[in-house]
Amino acid sequence: MSVKLAPGFENPGQVDAVSSDHSVVWVNLDGGRGRTLVHCGDGVEIVRQES
Repeated sequence: MSVKLAPGFENPGQVDAVSSDHSVVWVNLDGGRGRTLVHCGDGVEIVRQES
C-alpha cells in the first residue's frame, strides 16, 4: 500500500494497525524509514498496491 500525503508525494509501506473506529492507521514505511500514524482528518489517501 501507499500513503499519498500530497499530489505526487507517496510513502510506500505496510499497514501495521487500525483503530477500532477506523479513524487511525499505523503504517510501517518501506526501507526502514520507521512507523507513522495517519488520522482520517489528515487529508491523506491510503491506496492499495497491486502485487
